[in-house]
Amino acid sequence: MLSSSHPISSNRAAFAIGLLLLVLFSSGVFMAGCGSDSNPAGPTEPTKILILEDGGTEVHVAQVLEAAGFDVTLGGNWWETTASDVNDYDAVFLLSGVNYSFEMSQEAQDRLVAYVSNGGGIMTTDWMLYYRSSRNATISDVFPVITTRAYRYAPEIYTKIVNHPLTAGLPSQFTPGPEWTAVEFLPDTLAIKNPMPIFAGSIYASPVIIGEFGKGRTLAWGMAGEYDGSDIWTAEVDRLLVNMANWLAGP
Repeated sequence: MLSSSHPISSNRAAFAIGLLLLVLFSSGVFMAGCGSDSNPAGPTEPTKILILEDGGTEVHVAQVLEAAGFDVTLGGNWWETTASDVNDYDAVFLLSGVNYSFEMSQEAQDRLVAYVSNGGGIMTTDWMLYYRSSRNATISDVFPVITTRAYRYAPEIYTKIVNHPLTAGLPSQFTPGPEWTAVEFLPDTLAIKNPMPIFAGSIYASPVIIGEFGKGRTLAWGMAGEYDGSDIWTAEVDRLLVNMANWLAGP
């Protein structure tokens, strides 16, 4: 028992106790169950991606995004979707390559448009927009592009023209696989959609164009998925997929 008649011993004991408490706090013994900036309480929710399928392209896209840590849901064929649960997701990949000659219900299109208007992110590939004058016009109109109905079965050299989250980790130039189908998109003339080309293409001027619709982000990709074959994927194209998901779902 400490006594006031031994001040030196008391000081040493107090110092020892203080040192012990410091060690305990530093080691986290007294921090169990308490969050901090470096050690938050509980895991961060993974970004949720809904893939509306075209009957082939979705398999590789899902594998790449899942490997990158996204929570991916395959939502069935795009033309059969009701989009009733779309608000549960941070971004939508509307793939239209392998199968394309269908009509999405007006109700589903309206739900997707409302989703984007309220802050959701959505991307699509070429045939959805290629046929916009004859079908799926409601959802097609959210994207920041004009289509010329030009396409070519050939890999296209992509050249970065801006620094943007979509170009993160990519070389200044890259080429997709040999079974690539390139489709021509031009930036929309409606300034409200805020169209912005990200790459220059060796076949067509703007193979990837991003924009805005209401509070949401939009992206049109001038490619036809696995329409002409599955040998289209490279490490760079995979990285672009991940960048797209991050940007579409981002703040």
